Amino acid sequence: QHVVSSCKISLIEKIWNWRHDSILINIARFLAKIPNLNVYCDIDDSEFQTPSLITGDIERPDIVLIKDNKCTILELTVGFETNMNKNSKRKLEKYTNLINRLNEHYDTQYVDLSMGTIGVIGNESKDLQKVFEKMGLQPQESDYLIRKIINVCIRTTYFIFCQRNKQWEVPTLLAW
Repeated sequence: QHVVSSCKISLIEKIWNWRHDSILINIARFLAKIPNLNVYCDIDDSEFQTPSLITGDIERPDIVLIKDNKCTILELTVGFETNMNKNSKRKLEKYTNLINRLNEHYDTQYVDLSMGTIGVIGNESKDLQKVFEKMGLQPQESDYLIRKIINVCIRTTYFIFCQRNKQWEVPTLLAW
């Protein structure tokens, strides 16, 4: 637990950001294939525009999806499995004002994607497959995307664990 989700040095050195952003880029790239869906993703130097274009600079969720008059805010949290419920509540509180503001212009939906460091998806995210299907993915595509992000989470956590006690050099994001 300490190595993959609790170490203060890893937090300061942003080691976990690599895992988070690796999962995020896979989601964004997959969803970007949906026709007429605009994907905004909060990853530096990515091929996506920043969510700040929609949300402003104060509150910047991980992914904002715009299709017609619908806005979906997707917030990814990867932490230790026993903290998933607490993390979900904290993130919802953080974005409540943003959701209310966006509801003035869009039909806004907040999607919490809470994952454990070993790829477990939290109960708060149990409708994730249905959410992806509402956006335009076929059921088998939605299932594939979920399996893919679980796989990326497991692989990146394993890599972080293997790099413990070594100098951290940020690898390229794990995306395929």
